[in-house]
Amino acid sequence: MRYNSTKFRNKLYGSLSFILAVMLIFAHAGAWAANYKVTPRAQLNRTTVVKGIVEENNPQMGYITLYGEDGTGTEPGIEQFYILRTYNYGDMSDLEVLKNNKEASIEDIETGDTVFLKLDENMYVISVSAVDNYTAKYGVIISKRSTSLVVEYDDGEQQVLEIDDDTFVSRDKKPAAYSSLKDGDRVRLLLHITNKFTKVKEIAVESGRHFITAIYKGKVDYVDEMSDKIVMMNLEVFDGGRWSRTNKIGFSSFKLADGCSFYYDNKAIDVSTANKYLRENEAYIAVVKDYDGKEKVAFVSYRDEEDTEDIPYDDTVSYVLSGSGIFRLSKSTERIRVGKGAIVVKDGRLVSGASIAKDDMAYVVANRDFDSGEYYAGIVQISDRSDVNFVQIYRGRISKIDENRSFTLESFSQLNGLNWEYTGAPKTFKLNFDSRIVDDKGVVNQRNFRDYGDDSYAGKTVYVIANGTNTLLISTAPYGVYNVRGEIYEISGGLTGDEGTVLSEPDVLKVTDAKVYDLTSRIWKDSKEMTLNILQNSIILKDKKIVKPSDLEVGDRIRAIKRDGTVTGDAYIIIVEN
Repeated sequence: MRYNSTKFRNKLYGSLSFILAVMLIFAHAGAWAANYKVTPRAQLNRTTVVKGIVEENNPQMGYITLYGEDGTGTEPGIEQFYILRTYNYGDMSDLEVLKNNKEASIEDIETGDTVFLKLDENMYVISVSAVDNYTAKYGVIISKRSTSLVVEYDDGEQQVLEIDDDTFVSRDKKPAAYSSLKDGDRVRLLLHITNKFTKVKEIAVESGRHFITAIYKGKVDYVDEMSDKIVMMNLEVFDGGRWSRTNKIGFSSFKLADGCSFYYDNKAIDVSTANKYLRENEAYIAVVKDYDGKEKVAFVSYRDEEDTEDIPYDDTVSYVLSGSGIFRLSKSTERIRVGKGAIVVKDGRLVSGASIAKDDMAYVVANRDFDSGEYYAGIVQISDRSDVNFVQIYRGRISKIDENRSFTLESFSQLNGLNWEYTGAPKTFKLNFDSRIVDDKGVVNQRNFRDYGDDSYAGKTVYVIANGTNTLLISTAPYGVYNVRGEIYEISGGLTGDEGTVLSEPDVLKVTDAKVYDLTSRIWKDSKEMTLNILQNSIILKDKKIVKPSDLEVGDRIRAIKRDGTVTGDAYIIIVEN
Protein backbone atom coordinates (compact mmCIF):
# COMPACT_ATOMS: atom_id res chain seq x y z
CA MET A 1 0.00 0.00 0.00
CA ARG A 2 2.79 2.39 0.85
CA TYR A 3 4.57 1.41 -2.37
CA ASN A 4 1.52 2.28 -4.45
CA SER A 5 1.06 5.55 -2.55
CA THR A 6 4.66 6.49 -3.20
CA LYS A 7 4.32 5.56 -6.86
CA PHE A 8 1.16 7.60 -7.16
CA ARG A 9 2.83 10.56 -5.43
CA ASN A 10 5.83 10.37 -7.83
CA LYS A 11 3.48 10.36 -10.84
CA LEU A 12 1.62 13.33 -9.41
CA TYR A 13 4.85 15.29 -8.81
CA GLY A 14 6.09 14.39 -12.28
CA SER A 15 2.88 15.64 -13.88
CA LEU A 16 2.98 18.84 -11.88
CA SER A 17 6.65 19.41 -12.81
CA PHE A 18 5.85 18.94 -16.48
CA ILE A 19 2.93 21.39 -16.27
CA LEU A 20 5.07 23.95 -14.44
CA ALA A 21 7.88 23.61 -16.99
CA VAL A 22 5.44 24.18 -19.86
CA MET A 23 3.99 27.20 -18.07
CA LEU A 24 7.50 28.57 -17.45
CA ILE A 25 8.46 28.18 -21.11
CA PHE A 26 5.30 29.95 -22.24
CA ALA A 27 5.83 32.70 -19.67
CA HIS A 28 9.40 33.30 -20.84
CA ALA A 29 8.38 33.10 -24.45
CA GLY A 30 5.80 35.80 -23.72
CA ALA A 31 8.38 37.96 -21.97
CA TRP A 32 10.87 37.46 -24.81
CA ALA A 33 8.22 38.35 -27.38
CA ALA A 34 7.35 41.48 -25.41
CA ASN A 35 10.98 42.52 -25.26
CA TYR A 36 11.75 41.83 -28.88
CA LYS A 37 8.37 42.80 -30.32
CA VAL A 38 8.00 39.70 -32.47
CA THR A 39 5.72 40.34 -35.42
CA PRO A 40 3.36 37.42 -36.31
CA ARG A 41 4.56 35.55 -39.36
CA ALA A 42 1.17 35.64 -40.96
CA GLN A 43 1.38 39.39 -41.17
CA LEU A 44 4.77 39.36 -42.91
CA ASN A 45 4.55 36.53 -45.43
CA ARG A 46 6.24 33.98 -43.20
CA THR A 47 8.94 36.39 -42.00
CA THR A 48 9.53 37.56 -38.45
CA VAL A 49 10.91 40.84 -37.10
CA VAL A 50 12.66 40.99 -33.74
CA LYS A 51 14.10 43.99 -31.92
CA GLY A 52 16.82 44.26 -29.28
CA ILE A 53 20.27 45.50 -28.26
CA VAL A 54 23.35 43.85 -29.75
CA GLU A 55 25.20 41.75 -27.19
CA GLU A 56 27.63 40.35 -29.77
CA ASN A 57 27.97 40.54 -33.53
CA ASN A 58 30.25 37.90 -35.06
CA PRO A 59 30.04 37.93 -38.88
CA GLN A 60 33.02 35.55 -39.16
CA MET A 61 31.15 32.87 -37.22
CA GLY A 62 27.83 33.90 -38.77
CA TYR A 63 25.71 34.92 -35.77
CA ILE A 64 24.37 37.87 -33.78
CA THR A 65 23.16 37.87 -30.15
CA LEU A 66 20.58 40.29 -28.69
CA TYR A 67 19.23 41.21 -25.28
CA GLY A 68 16.25 43.33 -24.24
CA GLU A 69 16.18 47.12 -24.21
CA ASP A 70 15.40 47.07 -20.48
CA GLY A 71 18.60 45.09 -19.83
CA THR A 72 16.97 41.67 -19.57
CA GLY A 73 19.31 39.04 -20.84
CA THR A 74 22.38 40.63 -19.31
CA GLU A 75 22.32 38.86 -15.93
CA PRO A 76 23.11 35.18 -15.19
CA GLY A 77 20.33 32.78 -14.23
CA ILE A 78 17.63 30.54 -15.73
CA GLU A 79 15.12 33.39 -16.11
CA GLN A 80 17.57 35.45 -18.13
CA PHE A 81 18.52 32.48 -20.30
CA TYR A 82 15.26 32.65 -22.22
CA ILE A 83 15.64 36.40 -22.84
CA LEU A 84 19.11 36.33 -24.46
CA ARG A 85 18.76 35.12 -28.04
CA THR A 86 21.28 34.23 -30.76
CA TYR A 87 20.39 34.27 -34.46
CA ASN A 88 22.34 32.91 -37.41
CA TYR A 89 22.86 34.87 -40.59
CA GLY A 90 21.49 33.45 -43.81
CA ASP A 91 23.21 34.00 -47.15
CA MET A 92 25.74 36.74 -46.28
CA SER A 93 25.99 37.85 -49.91
CA ASP A 94 22.26 38.69 -49.99
CA LEU A 95 22.12 40.17 -46.49
CA GLU A 96 20.59 43.66 -46.46
CA VAL A 97 22.17 45.97 -43.85
CA LEU A 98 21.19 49.53 -42.94
CA LYS A 99 22.69 51.66 -40.18
CA ASN A 100 21.41 55.11 -39.31
CA ASN A 101 19.28 54.94 -42.47
CA LYS A 102 22.29 54.34 -44.73
CA GLU A 103 23.58 51.25 -46.49
CA ALA A 104 26.25 49.57 -44.39
CA SER A 105 28.31 46.43 -43.96
CA ILE A 106 27.45 43.79 -41.37
CA GLU A 107 30.83 44.58 -39.76
CA ASP A 108 29.45 48.08 -38.98
CA ILE A 109 26.96 46.64 -36.51
CA GLU A 110 28.47 47.18 -33.05
CA THR A 111 27.85 45.96 -29.55
CA GLY A 112 25.17 48.17 -27.98
CA ASP A 113 23.44 49.15 -31.24
CA THR A 114 19.63 48.97 -31.32
CA VAL A 115 18.67 46.60 -34.15
CA PHE A 116 15.68 45.20 -35.99
CA LEU A 117 16.31 41.75 -37.50
CA LYS A 118 14.12 40.32 -40.22
CA LEU A 119 14.10 36.51 -40.04
CA ASP A 120 13.01 34.06 -42.72
CA GLU A 121 10.79 31.03 -42.10
CA ASN A 122 13.83 29.08 -40.86
CA MET A 123 14.71 31.88 -38.39
CA TYR A 124 17.80 32.96 -40.34
CA VAL A 125 18.63 36.69 -40.48
CA ILE A 126 17.96 38.13 -43.92
CA SER A 127 17.90 41.86 -43.11
CA VAL A 128 19.40 44.11 -40.41
CA SER A 129 18.46 47.70 -39.57
CA ALA A 130 20.46 49.39 -36.78
CA VAL A 131 20.95 52.75 -35.10
CA ASP A 132 23.69 54.07 -32.81
CA ASN A 133 23.03 54.52 -29.11
CA TYR A 134 25.61 57.21 -28.35
CA THR A 135 25.41 59.92 -25.70
CA ALA A 136 27.57 63.06 -25.71
CA LYS A 137 29.03 64.09 -22.33
CA TYR A 138 31.45 66.88 -21.45
CA GLY A 139 34.17 66.86 -18.83
CA VAL A 140 37.83 67.17 -17.88
CA ILE A 141 40.49 64.44 -17.88
CA ILE A 142 41.61 63.86 -14.28
CA SER A 143 44.25 61.26 -15.11
CA LYS A 144 45.31 59.18 -18.09
CA ARG A 145 46.69 55.65 -18.20
CA SER A 146 47.74 53.51 -21.16
CA THR A 147 44.27 51.95 -21.58
CA SER A 148 41.98 54.05 -19.40
CA LEU A 149 40.91 57.58 -18.51
CA VAL A 150 39.53 59.06 -15.31
CA VAL A 151 37.11 61.82 -16.30
CA GLU A 152 35.17 64.32 -14.22
CA TYR A 153 31.94 65.35 -15.95
CA ASP A 154 30.43 68.82 -15.74
CA ASP A 155 27.98 67.61 -13.06
CA GLY A 156 30.89 66.62 -10.78
CA GLU A 157 30.56 62.85 -11.33
CA GLN A 158 33.81 60.97 -11.96
CA GLN A 159 34.16 57.79 -14.02
CA VAL A 160 36.91 55.41 -15.11
CA LEU A 161 36.59 54.69 -18.84
CA GLU A 162 38.32 51.83 -20.63
CA ILE A 163 39.83 52.89 -23.97
CA ASP A 164 39.94 50.55 -26.98
CA ASP A 165 42.34 50.68 -29.91
CA ASP A 166 39.47 51.78 -32.17
CA THR A 167 38.51 54.82 -30.04
CA PHE A 168 38.77 57.88 -32.29
CA VAL A 169 40.61 60.91 -30.86
CA SER A 170 40.55 64.43 -32.30
CA ARG A 171 41.96 67.80 -31.27
CA ASP A 172 40.56 71.02 -32.75
CA LYS A 173 38.61 68.88 -35.27
CA LYS A 174 41.75 67.11 -36.52
CA PRO A 175 42.70 63.44 -35.89
CA ALA A 176 45.10 63.00 -32.97
CA ALA A 177 46.83 60.18 -31.12
CA TYR A 178 45.58 58.92 -27.76
CA SER A 179 49.08 59.61 -26.43
CA SER A 180 48.53 63.34 -27.07
CA LEU A 181 45.82 63.54 -24.40
CA LYS A 182 46.88 65.38 -21.24
CA ASP A 183 45.52 65.61 -17.72
CA GLY A 184 43.32 68.69 -17.57
CA ASP A 185 42.20 68.50 -21.21
CA ARG A 186 38.56 69.50 -21.60
CA VAL A 187 36.86 66.86 -23.74
CA ARG A 188 33.62 65.95 -25.46
CA LEU A 189 33.02 62.21 -25.13
CA LEU A 190 30.76 60.15 -27.36
CA LEU A 191 29.68 57.27 -25.13
CA HIS A 192 27.71 54.09 -25.64
CA ILE A 193 26.09 53.49 -22.25
CA THR A 194 24.35 50.19 -21.42
CA ASN A 195 23.54 48.20 -18.27
CA LYS A 196 26.65 46.11 -18.89
CA PHE A 197 29.29 48.60 -20.00
CA THR A 198 30.22 52.10 -21.14
CA LYS A 199 32.10 52.15 -24.43
CA VAL A 200 34.01 55.23 -25.59
CA LYS A 201 33.41 55.82 -29.28
CA GLU A 202 35.12 59.21 -29.66
CA ILE A 203 37.17 61.70 -27.64
CA ALA A 204 37.21 65.27 -28.93
CA VAL A 205 39.59 67.67 -27.19
CA GLU A 206 38.39 71.25 -27.02
CA SER A 207 40.52 74.24 -28.00
CA GLY A 208 43.59 75.21 -25.98
CA ARG A 209 41.94 78.50 -24.98
CA HIS A 210 41.47 76.89 -21.55
CA PHE A 211 45.24 76.84 -20.92
CA ILE A 212 46.46 78.58 -17.79
CA THR A 213 48.62 81.44 -19.03
CA ALA A 214 49.79 82.92 -15.71
CA ILE A 215 49.67 82.52 -11.93
CA TYR A 216 49.61 85.63 -9.74
CA LYS A 217 49.78 86.41 -6.04
CA GLY A 218 48.45 89.52 -4.35
CA LYS A 219 46.01 90.96 -1.83
CA VAL A 220 42.37 90.74 -2.87
CA ASP A 221 40.67 94.09 -2.35
CA TYR A 222 37.20 92.85 -3.25
CA VAL A 223 35.19 90.81 -5.74
CA ASP A 224 32.52 92.75 -7.64
CA GLU A 225 29.57 90.41 -8.20
CA MET A 226 27.76 92.89 -10.44
CA SER A 227 30.58 93.23 -12.99
CA ASP A 228 32.18 89.79 -12.37
CA LYS A 229 35.56 91.33 -11.53
CA ILE A 230 38.21 90.73 -8.89
CA VAL A 231 40.37 93.67 -7.78
CA MET A 232 43.86 93.00 -6.39
CA MET A 233 46.92 94.93 -5.29
CA ASN A 234 50.66 94.27 -4.75
CA LEU A 235 50.59 91.83 -7.64
CA GLU A 236 53.43 89.35 -8.30
CA VAL A 237 53.68 86.79 -11.10
CA PHE A 238 54.97 83.22 -10.67
CA ASP A 239 57.32 82.67 -13.59
CA GLY A 240 60.04 80.05 -13.98
CA GLY A 241 59.74 79.02 -10.35
CA ARG A 242 60.17 82.56 -8.99
CA TRP A 243 57.95 85.39 -7.81
CA SER A 244 58.55 88.61 -9.73
CA ARG A 245 56.84 91.96 -9.46
CA THR A 246 54.61 92.90 -12.36
CA ASN A 247 54.72 96.27 -14.06
CA LYS A 248 51.15 96.94 -12.89
CA ILE A 249 51.24 99.70 -10.28
CA GLY A 250 48.50 100.01 -7.67
CA PHE A 251 45.28 98.09 -8.16
CA SER A 252 44.78 95.45 -10.86
CA SER A 253 41.38 94.32 -12.07
CA PHE A 254 40.59 90.97 -13.72
CA LYS A 255 37.36 89.63 -15.19
CA LEU A 256 36.19 86.29 -13.80
CA ALA A 257 36.06 83.36 -16.23
CA ASP A 258 32.89 81.27 -16.45
CA GLY A 259 32.88 78.77 -13.61
CA CYS A 260 35.62 80.53 -11.63
CA SER A 261 36.22 78.70 -8.31
CA PHE A 262 36.98 80.30 -4.93
CA TYR A 263 38.69 78.29 -2.18
CA TYR A 264 39.85 78.88 1.38
CA ASP A 265 41.28 76.18 3.66
CA ASN A 266 40.61 73.59 0.90
CA LYS A 267 36.88 74.37 0.99
CA ALA A 268 34.86 75.96 -1.80
CA ILE A 269 33.39 79.32 -0.81
CA ASP A 270 31.04 81.76 -2.52
CA VAL A 271 31.79 85.35 -3.46
CA SER A 272 29.76 86.85 -0.61
CA THR A 273 31.75 84.83 1.95
CA ALA A 274 35.01 85.94 0.34
CA ASN A 275 33.97 89.60 0.45
CA LYS A 276 32.70 89.35 4.03
CA TYR A 277 35.66 87.58 5.66
CA LEU A 278 38.65 87.66 3.31
CA ARG A 279 39.03 91.23 2.07
CA GLU A 280 42.70 92.28 1.82
CA ASN A 281 43.68 88.64 2.33
CA GLU A 282 46.49 87.30 0.14
CA ALA A 283 45.50 84.86 -2.59
CA TYR A 284 46.91 82.89 -5.50
CA ILE A 285 45.02 83.21 -8.78
CA ALA A 286 45.29 81.24 -12.04
CA VAL A 287 44.30 83.05 -15.23
CA VAL A 288 43.41 82.09 -18.79
CA LYS A 289 43.34 84.27 -21.88
CA ASP A 290 40.03 84.90 -23.56
CA TYR A 291 39.53 85.05 -27.33
CA ASP A 292 40.25 88.79 -27.23
CA GLY A 293 43.60 88.14 -25.50
CA LYS A 294 42.48 89.53 -22.14
CA GLU A 295 43.24 87.66 -18.91
CA LYS A 296 40.39 86.11 -16.92
CA VAL A 297 40.61 84.47 -13.52
CA ALA A 298 39.74 80.76 -13.50
CA PHE A 299 40.72 79.86 -9.92
CA VAL A 300 41.19 81.82 -6.68
CA SER A 301 42.89 80.23 -3.67
CA TYR A 302 43.00 82.37 -0.52
CA ARG A 303 46.02 81.84 1.74
CA ASP A 304 45.86 81.41 5.49
CA GLU A 305 48.13 84.32 6.37
CA GLU A 306 49.12 82.73 9.70
CA ASP A 307 50.92 80.05 7.68
CA THR A 308 54.40 80.63 6.28
CA GLU A 309 55.08 80.51 2.54
CA ASP A 310 58.30 78.63 1.82
CA ILE A 311 60.81 79.50 -0.91
CA PRO A 312 59.53 77.96 -4.19
CA TYR A 313 60.95 74.55 -5.09
CA ASP A 314 62.30 73.69 -8.54
CA ASP A 315 62.49 69.93 -8.30
CA THR A 316 61.34 66.49 -9.42
CA VAL A 317 58.53 64.55 -7.73
CA SER A 318 60.19 61.52 -6.15
CA TYR A 319 57.21 59.89 -4.40
CA VAL A 320 53.42 59.97 -4.58
CA LEU A 321 51.21 58.23 -2.02
CA SER A 322 48.32 57.12 -4.21
CA GLY A 323 44.91 58.45 -3.24
CA SER A 324 46.23 60.45 -0.28
CA GLY A 325 47.14 63.77 -1.89
CA ILE A 326 50.67 63.49 -0.48
CA PHE A 327 53.92 63.72 -2.45
CA ARG A 328 57.63 64.32 -1.88
CA LEU A 329 60.31 66.12 -3.88
CA SER A 330 63.74 64.66 -4.57
CA LYS A 331 65.66 67.45 -2.80
CA SER A 332 63.46 67.56 0.30
CA THR A 333 62.48 65.13 3.04
CA GLU A 334 59.21 66.92 3.79
CA ARG A 335 55.86 65.44 2.83
CA ILE A 336 53.70 67.94 0.97
CA ARG A 337 49.94 67.61 1.00
CA VAL A 338 47.88 68.88 -1.93
CA GLY A 339 44.21 69.66 -1.38
CA LYS A 340 41.27 70.94 -3.39
CA GLY A 341 42.34 74.54 -2.79
CA ALA A 342 45.74 74.11 -4.45
CA ILE A 343 46.38 75.50 -7.91
CA VAL A 344 47.77 72.50 -9.81
CA VAL A 345 48.75 73.17 -13.42
CA LYS A 346 50.06 70.38 -15.63
CA ASP A 347 51.09 71.03 -19.23
CA GLY A 348 49.27 74.34 -19.06
CA ARG A 349 45.98 72.85 -17.87
CA LEU A 350 44.26 73.29 -14.51
CA VAL A 351 44.08 69.80 -12.96
CA SER A 352 43.58 68.16 -9.56
CA GLY A 353 46.26 66.81 -7.24
CA ALA A 354 45.49 63.32 -8.56
CA SER A 355 47.41 64.26 -11.73
CA ILE A 356 50.72 64.63 -9.89
CA ALA A 357 52.94 61.65 -10.78
CA LYS A 358 56.37 60.36 -9.88
CA ASP A 359 59.18 61.94 -11.94
CA ASP A 360 57.07 65.01 -12.78
CA MET A 361 59.23 68.14 -12.95
CA ALA A 362 57.54 70.79 -10.87
CA TYR A 363 57.74 74.28 -9.48
CA VAL A 364 56.09 74.09 -6.06
CA VAL A 365 54.98 76.88 -3.73
CA ALA A 366 54.48 75.23 -0.34
CA ASN A 367 53.09 76.71 2.86
CA ARG A 368 53.82 75.55 6.40
CA ASP A 369 50.81 75.17 8.66
CA PHE A 370 51.14 77.42 11.74
CA ASP A 371 49.54 74.87 14.10
CA SER A 372 50.85 71.50 12.87
CA GLY A 373 54.07 72.48 11.10
CA GLU A 374 53.08 70.31 8.12
CA TYR A 375 53.60 71.46 4.54
CA TYR A 376 50.83 71.85 2.01
CA ALA A 377 50.92 72.99 -1.61
CA GLY A 378 49.54 76.34 -2.67
CA ILE A 379 50.81 75.99 -6.25
CA VAL A 380 52.15 73.02 -8.21
CA GLN A 381 53.22 73.85 -11.77
CA ILE A 382 54.25 70.80 -13.81
CA SER A 383 55.66 70.73 -17.33
CA ASP A 384 58.28 69.08 -19.49
CA ARG A 385 61.09 71.62 -19.71
CA SER A 386 64.78 72.05 -20.09
CA ASP A 387 66.42 71.77 -16.69
CA VAL A 388 69.74 71.05 -15.04
CA ASN A 389 69.02 67.34 -15.21
CA PHE A 390 68.79 67.55 -19.01
CA VAL A 391 71.68 69.77 -20.15
CA GLN A 392 73.97 72.43 -18.74
CA ILE A 393 74.85 75.55 -20.72
CA TYR A 394 78.35 76.99 -20.36
CA ARG A 395 80.30 79.79 -21.98
CA GLY A 396 84.07 80.15 -21.89
CA ARG A 397 87.34 80.59 -23.77
CA ILE A 398 89.04 77.48 -25.21
CA SER A 399 92.58 76.96 -23.90
CA LYS A 400 93.38 73.47 -25.19
CA ILE A 401 92.01 70.81 -27.58
CA ASP A 402 92.91 67.13 -27.50
CA GLU A 403 91.68 66.28 -30.99
CA ASN A 404 88.60 64.05 -31.15
CA ARG A 405 88.87 63.39 -27.41
CA SER A 406 88.39 66.50 -25.27
CA PHE A 407 88.83 70.25 -24.91
CA THR A 408 89.31 72.62 -21.98
CA LEU A 409 87.90 76.05 -21.12
CA GLU A 410 90.37 78.25 -19.20
CA SER A 411 87.42 79.59 -17.14
CA PHE A 412 83.66 79.54 -17.65
CA SER A 413 80.24 80.92 -16.83
CA GLN A 414 77.25 78.60 -16.36
CA LEU A 415 73.68 79.63 -17.11
CA ASN A 416 71.58 79.33 -13.95
CA GLY A 417 68.02 80.45 -14.54
CA LEU A 418 68.29 83.95 -15.95
CA ASN A 419 71.86 84.64 -14.89
CA TRP A 420 75.39 83.63 -15.86
CA GLU A 421 77.44 82.46 -12.85
CA TYR A 422 81.20 82.81 -13.28
CA THR A 423 83.85 80.30 -12.15
CA GLY A 424 87.55 81.11 -12.52
CA ALA A 425 88.71 77.47 -12.66
CA PRO A 426 89.26 75.52 -15.93
CA LYS A 427 86.78 72.84 -17.04
CA THR A 428 87.37 69.94 -19.44
CA PHE A 429 84.67 68.37 -21.63
CA LYS A 430 84.72 65.07 -23.52
CA LEU A 431 84.21 64.81 -27.28
CA ASN A 432 82.40 61.83 -28.79
CA PHE A 433 80.95 60.80 -32.16
CA ASP A 434 77.69 62.66 -31.41
CA SER A 435 79.31 65.97 -30.41
CA ARG A 436 78.33 68.70 -32.91
CA ILE A 437 80.20 71.93 -33.65
CA VAL A 438 78.58 74.92 -35.41
CA ASP A 439 79.93 78.33 -36.41
CA ASP A 440 78.45 81.25 -38.35
CA LYS A 441 78.64 79.24 -41.60
CA GLY A 442 77.02 76.06 -40.26
CA VAL A 443 78.24 72.64 -39.13
CA VAL A 444 82.00 72.15 -38.62
CA ASN A 445 83.66 68.77 -39.16
CA GLN A 446 85.01 67.54 -35.84
CA ARG A 447 88.37 66.85 -37.52
CA ASN A 448 88.71 70.61 -38.07
CA PHE A 449 88.19 71.35 -34.39
CA ARG A 450 91.82 71.86 -33.31
CA ASP A 451 94.03 74.37 -31.48
CA TYR A 452 96.62 75.06 -34.20
CA GLY A 453 96.78 76.38 -37.78
CA ASP A 454 94.98 79.23 -39.48
CA ASP A 455 91.55 77.99 -38.34
CA SER A 456 92.60 77.30 -34.76
CA TYR A 457 89.87 77.39 -32.10
CA ALA A 458 92.36 78.17 -29.33
CA GLY A 459 91.38 81.43 -27.65
CA LYS A 460 87.86 81.44 -29.13
CA THR A 461 84.89 81.97 -26.81
CA VAL A 462 82.14 79.40 -27.30
CA TYR A 463 78.91 78.09 -25.83
CA VAL A 464 79.05 74.47 -24.66
CA ILE A 465 75.88 72.40 -24.26
CA ALA A 466 76.78 69.41 -22.12
CA ASN A 467 75.27 66.51 -20.23
CA GLY A 468 77.67 66.25 -17.33
CA THR A 469 81.07 66.46 -19.03
CA ASN A 470 79.86 64.92 -22.31
CA THR A 471 79.69 67.52 -25.06
CA LEU A 472 76.46 67.69 -27.05
CA LEU A 473 77.03 70.95 -28.92
CA ILE A 474 79.69 73.66 -29.31
CA SER A 475 78.57 76.99 -30.78
CA THR A 476 80.47 80.16 -31.66
CA ALA A 477 77.35 82.35 -31.31
CA PRO A 478 77.99 85.77 -29.68
CA TYR A 479 77.59 86.44 -25.97
CA GLY A 480 74.15 87.47 -24.72
CA VAL A 481 72.91 88.55 -21.29
CA TYR A 482 69.36 89.77 -21.99
CA ASN A 483 66.45 87.36 -21.53
CA VAL A 484 63.24 87.81 -23.49
CA ARG A 485 60.04 85.76 -23.46
CA GLY A 486 56.97 85.42 -25.61
CA GLU A 487 54.79 83.25 -27.82
CA ILE A 488 55.69 82.51 -31.45
CA TYR A 489 52.95 83.65 -33.81
CA GLU A 490 54.87 83.55 -37.11
CA ILE A 491 57.87 81.60 -38.48
CA SER A 492 59.40 82.63 -41.80
CA GLY A 493 62.44 82.33 -44.04
CA GLY A 494 62.45 78.58 -44.67
CA LEU A 495 61.46 76.47 -47.67
CA THR A 496 59.45 73.25 -47.59
CA GLY A 497 59.07 70.69 -50.38
CA ASP A 498 55.82 69.19 -51.68
CA GLU A 499 55.97 66.27 -49.25
CA GLY A 500 56.82 68.42 -46.24
CA THR A 501 60.58 67.96 -46.60
CA VAL A 502 62.55 70.89 -45.17
CA LEU A 503 64.62 72.38 -48.00
CA SER A 504 66.01 75.27 -45.94
CA GLU A 505 65.61 76.18 -42.29
CA PRO A 506 63.50 79.18 -41.20
CA ASP A 507 65.49 82.12 -39.85
CA VAL A 508 62.95 84.63 -38.47
CA LEU A 509 60.56 84.36 -35.51
CA LYS A 510 57.83 86.84 -34.68
CA VAL A 511 56.78 86.80 -31.05
CA THR A 512 53.71 88.21 -29.32
CA ASP A 513 53.05 88.85 -25.63
CA ALA A 514 56.79 89.59 -25.42
CA LYS A 515 58.56 90.53 -22.21
CA VAL A 516 62.14 91.64 -21.51
CA TYR A 517 63.81 90.90 -18.19
CA ASP A 518 65.17 94.13 -16.72
CA LEU A 519 68.56 93.40 -15.16
CA THR A 520 68.36 96.42 -12.84
CA SER A 521 64.81 96.16 -11.44
CA ARG A 522 64.72 92.36 -11.88
CA ILE A 523 61.20 92.35 -13.26
CA TRP A 524 59.75 91.34 -16.62
CA LYS A 525 58.63 94.35 -18.64
CA ASP A 526 56.07 94.17 -21.43
CA SER A 527 57.42 94.67 -24.93
CA LYS A 528 54.30 93.65 -26.94
CA GLU A 529 55.77 92.18 -30.13
CA MET A 530 59.32 91.19 -31.04
CA THR A 531 61.21 89.93 -34.10
CA LEU A 532 64.08 87.49 -33.53
CA ASN A 533 66.62 86.32 -36.10
CA ILE A 534 67.89 82.73 -35.98
CA LEU A 535 71.58 82.39 -36.83
CA GLN A 536 73.43 79.41 -38.29
CA ASN A 537 74.95 78.86 -34.84
CA SER A 538 71.90 79.67 -32.71
CA ILE A 539 71.18 77.06 -30.04
CA ILE A 540 67.59 75.77 -29.81
CA LEU A 541 66.34 73.50 -27.01
CA LYS A 542 62.90 71.86 -27.11
CA ASP A 543 61.35 68.76 -25.52
CA LYS A 544 64.64 67.91 -23.80
CA LYS A 545 66.48 67.87 -27.14
CA ILE A 546 68.70 70.11 -29.22
CA VAL A 547 66.56 70.81 -32.28
CA LYS A 548 66.55 72.63 -35.61
CA PRO A 549 64.64 75.86 -36.36
CA SER A 550 62.11 73.82 -38.37
CA ASP A 551 61.12 72.02 -35.14
CA LEU A 552 59.76 75.27 -33.70
CA GLU A 553 56.00 75.75 -33.99
CA VAL A 554 53.54 78.60 -33.88
CA GLY A 555 52.22 78.70 -30.32
CA ASP A 556 55.51 77.67 -28.71
CA ARG A 557 56.31 79.82 -25.69
CA ILE A 558 60.01 80.59 -25.74
CA ARG A 559 62.75 82.25 -23.75
CA ALA A 560 65.60 83.67 -25.82
CA ILE A 561 68.98 85.12 -24.90
CA LYS A 562 70.18 88.05 -27.00
CA ARG A 563 72.66 90.92 -26.96
CA ASP A 564 70.28 93.67 -25.78
CA GLY A 565 66.72 94.37 -24.70
CA THR A 566 65.44 95.82 -27.98
CA VAL A 567 62.40 94.50 -29.87
CA THR A 568 64.54 93.14 -32.72
CA GLY A 569 67.84 91.30 -32.93
CA ASP A 570 69.58 87.94 -33.07
CA ALA A 571 68.60 85.11 -30.73
CA TYR A 572 71.71 83.25 -29.60
CA ILE A 573 69.91 80.70 -27.40
CA ILE A 574 66.22 79.75 -27.74
CA ILE A 575 64.58 77.59 -25.06
CA VAL A 576 61.02 76.35 -25.61
CA GLU A 577 59.23 76.52 -22.25
CA ASN A 578 55.86 74.97 -23.20
